Amino acid sequence: EVDNVDDIYKKAIDLDLTITKEICDEEWGQRHFFVVDPSGLPVDVFQVIEASPEFLKQHGLYETV
Repeated sequence: EVDNVDDIYKKAIDLDLTITKEICDEEWGQRHFFVVDPSGLPVDVFQVIEASPEFLKQHGLYETV
């Protein structure tokens, strides 16, 4: 988990690391991307963001006013 996933994504590109999933926002509240570390292990680099209202409603976590 990082504070600013966009900054880390840019650094990964600058370092020419292998990105296996491009940066994206997930409805459950993550902005993330996957990169392969130098030893070949996949790493999910993410930042917690606000979950979508639709996702929260689907899972009974969102109350309408």
